[in-house]
Amino acid sequence: MILVLITLISIFVLLYLYITNRIFIFIYNILCILLGVISSERDDCILMKRDVLLYDKRIAKEYNIIYNDKKHDLVFIAESDEIDLQIKDCFSNMSDILPLKKLIVYCGIKKESVIEDDIDIDIDIDITDIFRYFVYYYNKDNTLDIFLKYILYKGIINNGCNEYNGYCDINKEFDKYNEYSFVLYLNDSDFTEIVYDMKSIKNIKFKELLS
Repeated sequence: MILVLITLISIFVLLYLYITNRIFIFIYNILCILLGVISSERDDCILMKRDVLLYDKRIAKEYNIIYNDKKHDLVFIAESDEIDLQIKDCFSNMSDILPLKKLIVYCGIKKESVIEDDIDIDIDIDITDIFRYFVYYYNKDNTLDIFLKYILYKGIINNGCNEYNGYCDINKEFDKYNEYSFVLYLNDSDFTEIVYDMKSIKNIKFKELLS
């Protein structure tokens, strides 16, 4: 009887904390948006969306921000003892980091001549906006595996890992895309095209890719 009572109380407390936290975040976001709109002195506003646990002891933190009256989405992925340092560094250097989004005009995952329902088609998955979420890493030594794991986990190019109750074998998911190409167009005078096969791109650094 006591065990049942403790269990029920625990469930109630957890439910209460969940609901109140969601309400707090909702109210905070609304106030933050309003402040960003009506205040001429405020040029940025951080809107935290949620944390996403990824495999390999890494955490993903997604943010919406309003900076100079423009909305931006950002994603940070690192081990727990590093991620807050990255976020602090980004928010301290926002004016230098956000313009790096303009380095690219297109990012996609492609595969030619795929047979579906007896029809020969080309697959072209546009992930430009998602790649720009990772703008903080554009001039860093981090490799693209954090980006690729993110889009696999989130189901952007597949059904996502949520169907596995939050876990799946990312390496096995990668194998499904071995015959696909990762394509990037730079925002330079020639709109330089960069193409890698998916097997090799995950070990390449953002800085190398965009230099």
